[in-house]
Amino acid sequence: MKTRISLLNAPYSILIIISAIILVYGQVLWHSLGKLDEYNIILVNLDLLKDFRNLKEAFLSNPFFNKGGDFYRPLQNLSFMVDAHLSGGNGWGYYLTNIVLHGATCSLLWYLLVLMRSDRKVALLLSLIYAVHPLFVQTVAWAPSRGDMLIALFGLLSLISFIRFAESRKYQFLAIHLLAYGGALFSKESAIMVPVVCYLWYVLLSKERRIRVSGHVIAGFGYLAMTGLFFYLRNEVVGISVQEGQIGFIALFDHLRTIPELIFKFFIPAGLSPMPGFSWLLTGAGILIFGALVIVSVRIKPPSLKMFLFGIIWFLLSIGPSLLFTNKYGSMAFDYMEHRAYFPLAGLLVFISMWITSHVSERGLKNIGILLSFVVAVFGIYAHAYTRNYKDPVSFFSLAVRTNPTSAIAWYCRGTVLIVDKNDYRQALPDLEQALVLDPVYGQAYLNRGYCKEQLGDITGAIRDYKSAANCDPNTYEPHAALALLYSSQGMKHEAIIEFDTSLIMNPLFATGFYQRAMLRTELDDYGGALQDFDRTIALEPGNQDAFINRGVLKFRMQQFDSALEDLDQAIRINDGSAEAWLNRGRVYFYLGNSVQARSDWETSSRLGSKDANTLLKEFFKAP
Repeated sequence: MKTRISLLNAPYSILIIISAIILVYGQVLWHSLGKLDEYNIILVNLDLLKDFRNLKEAFLSNPFFNKGGDFYRPLQNLSFMVDAHLSGGNGWGYYLTNIVLHGATCSLLWYLLVLMRSDRKVALLLSLIYAVHPLFVQTVAWAPSRGDMLIALFGLLSLISFIRFAESRKYQFLAIHLLAYGGALFSKESAIMVPVVCYLWYVLLSKERRIRVSGHVIAGFGYLAMTGLFFYLRNEVVGISVQEGQIGFIALFDHLRTIPELIFKFFIPAGLSPMPGFSWLLTGAGILIFGALVIVSVRIKPPSLKMFLFGIIWFLLSIGPSLLFTNKYGSMAFDYMEHRAYFPLAGLLVFISMWITSHVSERGLKNIGILLSFVVAVFGIYAHAYTRNYKDPVSFFSLAVRTNPTSAIAWYCRGTVLIVDKNDYRQALPDLEQALVLDPVYGQAYLNRGYCKEQLGDITGAIRDYKSAANCDPNTYEPHAALALLYSSQGMKHEAIIEFDTSLIMNPLFATGFYQRAMLRTELDDYGGALQDFDRTIALEPGNQDAFINRGVLKFRMQQFDSALEDLDQAIRINDGSAEAWLNRGRVYFYLGNSVQARSDWETSSRLGSKDANTLLKEFFKAP
């Protein structure tokens, strides 16, 4: 008689797993956002994420909340909206969700191992190893790994419910299986392999073939419906389209070394990195470990081969789709990412659990238990210490450049963080220079190095770097904008206008460019051109108070008094705490002979701190 297995029968095992996770990862609740794609995905889109009225954007956008792009992860987007409501731009909400998902995933993994007849102690200890494994620090301590966490959670739930359906023929388990598959698929594209893993278990490991034909038919239609809906939204609505050369068998061949390196890091968590590059040492060691697994599986007992095939094919099918894709920066960024192994390596853990249970005697299990307990302790201590490298962007990228010094992106990112977060231009400069040594045509590195030089007073060097950035990225407006602002600060008005002209041709939505060019044209008495630029600025940014103030001042000079008052009125409506807006409206009223209103406006401006208003009150109204 088969024993019904329920999570409720083993609360202590789940409690132990969750407690271990909290001990190792509780510290991440005090970590900050901004590490690699955390900035582009979360911080840049924070206003959108915090407003649930944008809920549809979660399903109609890529992970960066744009149309097009390379990936479609709507459940990841949705989860970040929930996190943004919890903690805004603070990291604790996002990392708390990661901890919860990790706890749920490890609990499901334990349940799966027991469901597959593993020894309960072995299942618990292996689940604890998975829970505190240093290789998965990136998965828990880095928010953009959310898609991999969700696919693992839903993928395991889908496999568990499929096994329950196969053993009981109860269709409620089939429904859960299909819904969980949909959840996995809408979390990450590689979940398309989950049904294959389920049927792989059915063919290789199921002791009985109990699913009726109708069950297979319903499952098939369910897979087609979920997959069809996903790809319709992905390709037709969101417009996801991977660029030519970024996906294919060439990329697969280039990334094959990912497989042995992840296997090595799973058994011996050395050489970990947030942005890893390939190492022939790790590759060779991983191949040796893989070979040992094959020998153990084939030579000891025939059933081992089926267990090994199930575990290794699960791993390969799950990791395979990511190997087909090359990020646009290639090895200048990283060769692979460790968080992508989260769900695939669960397959190897399942194989290990089944193999130990099937081939180790009861006495041997005690020794195995002692060994695995030691591994849990060592891995937990290591993971707790390693997690500190994820506490903030500087720590994250410092680890990246130490472990992968050939990554130009890592050097560039650390330099950029030092500029943005620390205003440490002297420390940022050598990082950006190293990025350019590794990639001499890295336009953004030239741009940021130019900014450092500008802030440090090296104007000639800054101009040279901005021009190099423009040559490296001829279709990018930022270098021309940077040159324009620098020329303007040096009093080179005509040169600045030329660069603003170029930047605005490239980016007609560059509101700051229109505003700054308007100010320059005003100084050069080109009132008509300045007025047009102010109009474009306000059209792009209707809440730009400075544009309303300066357009109002310009119209006053052009003797368009009524229109000038309208602009200054609007500036005050936008922010009635602006001393400059009250000051300039008072000037218009005074010129028009309305001294009462002029005095009132200047008095308001004076209260807000305007020294010019004080001077005017003393001069024209004999104010004390």
